[in-house]
Amino acid sequence: MQNPDEICMQRMEWEKAVFSPMPRKNALLQLQPPWPLKKTRINVRRNHGFEVLKDPLRVFLNYAGIEPVVACGAYDDSLSFQDNLPSADIEILWLDLDKYTMNSADLLFWLKTRLADLRKQTTAPLLFVSWPGTGPSAGSFDGLPGLCFCDFKSAMKGYNGKILDPRLEAVTGTRLAAPTQLLLARALGLVWIPAASALPVKAVVFDLDNTLYGGVLGESGIEGVESDSAYQSLQRHAAKLRKRGLFLGLSSKNDSRDVKAFFETRKDLAIKLEDFSAQEISWQPKSTGIAKIASALRVGIDSILFVDDNPAELLEVSNVYPDIRTLLARSPAETLFALELFPGLFRWKTTAEDIGRIRDLEAVSKRTGTTAGTDYLATLGTEVEFYLNPSSQLTRISELLNKTNQFNLTLLRLNEAEVSKHMKSGTFFVTAGLRDRLSDSGIISLVMAHIDGVDVIVDNVCISCRALGRGLEDYLIRQSLAGIKKHSGLENPQEILHFVEGPRNAPAKAWYDKTKSREPESASNSFLPVKSTWHIP
Repeated sequence: MQNPDEICMQRMEWEKAVFSPMPRKNALLQLQPPWPLKKTRINVRRNHGFEVLKDPLRVFLNYAGIEPVVACGAYDDSLSFQDNLPSADIEILWLDLDKYTMNSADLLFWLKTRLADLRKQTTAPLLFVSWPGTGPSAGSFDGLPGLCFCDFKSAMKGYNGKILDPRLEAVTGTRLAAPTQLLLARALGLVWIPAASALPVKAVVFDLDNTLYGGVLGESGIEGVESDSAYQSLQRHAAKLRKRGLFLGLSSKNDSRDVKAFFETRKDLAIKLEDFSAQEISWQPKSTGIAKIASALRVGIDSILFVDDNPAELLEVSNVYPDIRTLLARSPAETLFALELFPGLFRWKTTAEDIGRIRDLEAVSKRTGTTAGTDYLATLGTEVEFYLNPSSQLTRISELLNKTNQFNLTLLRLNEAEVSKHMKSGTFFVTAGLRDRLSDSGIISLVMAHIDGVDVIVDNVCISCRALGRGLEDYLIRQSLAGIKKHSGLENPQEILHFVEGPRNAPAKAWYDKTKSREPESASNSFLPVKSTWHIP
């Protein structure tokens, strides 16, 4: 593998091809990734040709850090799923729905029955790809765990050419026009597949000069920098990312007083200074500022996207933090286009916890100054709601298992369909929602366990970083385990915990080590001035 500087430089070169408004296949196929890739097995269940997409799809997935291993089933209008494809990490339903003559209602009913049958065979995410017509739409498959409806129109954004070219079907097996093939390969490779399989971006850190506005504030002055309609569109998009639950950060080499005056004075901005949850405005190296931002936001460096117009700044940060994701800001329109496609920014679902994440962080500083000890829990009116086997929380449970890194006891990762399968097979899931008078943090913890003979085997414990530091960890875990034991049907079950060490789960290890050193009686007597409620199905 090449050094971080070379990798960062090559990623900047790749951006010209992968984020081109109309990608060129020849340019894409010349790209070879020097960075490490995660092998991902992809099955394609289809009734029309997919092979023509495989090469460009590989390039787009490589940019996202994925090495695809694609297996295509036979053409099968009946969707019998009897072609003995190997087990996969992702299942793609690649369908030309014009091949079916039934009416819309009958087609949707039939598709649901076939997809339900496929769901019984695999717990991998199912990506449904077709084009607008008489077929289903977003929301048609609600209730089927792990089914992801791919929005064809979003993949075609900005393209005004023809979607279909029936002349190609005899050669390629599909009626999709050549540009449509490339645009769908890009949507699959940069947006849809990474959203179902890769580490999400949790924070986007922006530079200011020639990134969120045109010009250099320190040279042109408050009124001299440019914030035209193109920059305003970029600013609005950044604000939308915040509303979807992503943190925004600022890392700018400027005088902080000038930046504050700029945001206060200019009325043509589509974003406010307070929209940035962490700000490092100084003359220090940007790698230093990025580290402070990550700490303030409680996210890993590898879940940050850093956007800057200066290649030297991207290189400096990448050299210190090779795992950070970077994007070279070019024109505001180009930067906006790249942000709409950048791997890890898209979410299949936005949960209440996503939306409340920003507000919850803002409440942290207020809690810090509250009464010392555990008395502050009573002062703030802390309330916890426990949920036993909440089938309506499959998405959030999967998020906790996959996104939690610091307090994750065993690092067990399950997708939404796998959670549903475990819940139906008798595994206990207890989640906890947390709120006080400063904020509603939503569902912040999970205890997962199953019964083995007379023992309760704890499969995993996850606590969101937004709940850490309040002295609630032991309370949440012990109360959850008490609920599981009560409903286990066992006379006097014993709990069995184990720990799997990872690169970032030191808080979980500290709790586990502390628990092992205590007597069982004292470990179970976790009392705090907290109002609690249980929801039992």
